[in-house]
Amino acid sequence: MNLALTELIRAQAFDCLVMAGAGVAFMLFYQLCSFLCQRAALGKWVRWILEPAFWLASALITAQFLYYCAYGRISVHSAAAFGAGVLLWKIFFCGIMSSTR
Repeated sequence: MNLALTELIRAQAFDCLVMAGAGVAFMLFYQLCSFLCQRAALGKWVRWILEPAFWLASALITAQFLYYCAYGRISVHSAAAFGAGVLLWKIFFCGIMSSTR
């Protein structure tokens, strides 16, 4: 029985690691933006402008991660790894950043 990793498995594992990192980066960016908006006394119109800017920047960052690992191809395992990265951030670090208020 040959247990060698095939090239497909290596590529998918790399995709999963990179997209999990993208999920963690997305949540870090999200929490930093929400933390700064809560701390700073910003007007509603400034927040109204910053919200679409955040989502645009997040989409560009996520697209860059996806292009790096799979040349922009969206697959089920990449999307699941992104979701796992978001979930890992929520489980391990969300309480730490939220408790600094």
